[in-house]
Amino acid sequence: MNLASRVRSIYRGQPERAGFPPTELWPDEIEFLADELYREAHAPRFGDPGALCWRLGERLAPIVVRGCGGEICMEGVVAYRWHHDLRVNGGRIYHGLSHRQIRKYGRGSESDVWLLQGEIVAPWRRAAEATVEELAERQRHAPIWLLAAQVEHAKAFSWVEAS
Repeated sequence: MNLASRVRSIYRGQPERAGFPPTELWPDEIEFLADELYREAHAPRFGDPGALCWRLGERLAPIVVRGCGGEICMEGVVAYRWHHDLRVNGGRIYHGLSHRQIRKYGRGSESDVWLLQGEIVAPWRRAAEATVEELAERQRHAPIWLLAAQVEHAKAFSWVEAS
């Protein structure tokens, strides 16, 4: 099972199926953490994750790293494995920022990190109203497969919230 399929299992509420731990956070906590990241940075949504790091005082370090998301987040540094594709690099940096937020919050699993990453790259309230293509046009720093998972998740979540 590739990373996109594994992450999609998290978004479908089946993280254990893909070898991830269960989620620990409620959806409103995920939404709060994403909003808090942008408030702290005084930054708009859908921007360059490198600029977001800079506004947060995080240094970026493109290095050789091994890990599920191709990144490591340490105090003040997001280290990531560089890739020629802007969307891959952005996904790795956003994943590091998601780890930063979860660590700052004090709890959350790797599954929550992936859900938070989706919320950071494309808020569910916007993703629920968009197609993957529309979202990809707006968010140029995230893998298409992650945007597709967020759109699917958001549309399902918005239906549940409305009922």
